[in-house]
Amino acid sequence: VKSPAFWLSVIVMLTGATLIIVFNPANQFDLNKGAFLLFICQIFWACYILVVKKILKFRNPVISMAYISTAIALFHLVPAIVTGQAAVYGTLPAKTLIIVILSGVFSIAASHTLFYNAVNKIGVVIANNGLLIQPLIVCLLSYLLFGEKLTPPQMGGGVLLILGAWLTYRAKPAVAKVE
Repeated sequence: VKSPAFWLSVIVMLTGATLIIVFNPANQFDLNKGAFLLFICQIFWACYILVVKKILKFRNPVISMAYISTAIALFHLVPAIVTGQAAVYGTLPAKTLIIVILSGVFSIAASHTLFYNAVNKIGVVIANNGLLIQPLIVCLLSYLLFGEKLTPPQMGGGVLLILGAWLTYRAKPAVAKVE
């Protein structure tokens, strides 16, 4: 990760993500408990990605996702049973239960399996930087689905995210040699 182009891409993408987050129309950015929890989440996500990279040396991405999903389900099942919340799914309306299942299939299983494949093909650093484009996708979908407005700095941030993703991919050969 000694490539100057790679570090430039990181700075450009982080700048773009910051513009999207900080310059929202409602000025809702606040360093509060939620922001702290998000920071902790990012630390856990970084550790998770590195564990996935280690696991992928021994398993294919689909099998890896199956193992990880099983572990996650068991981890969450114990507190659900202890607190009596496991029965909640039996009381959900069919439409809500279908949404929960589809969310699990597409948002968790499919996206993680695709991510695992990306890690195998382009490496953990490049694949992870590609995730920085997510704020732009969320902004665009929020605009299309919910009519949320984008500010000019957010639009500029989106352009920086695309530029940063392009720079990251262009820096890939230099980064891949280090990984």
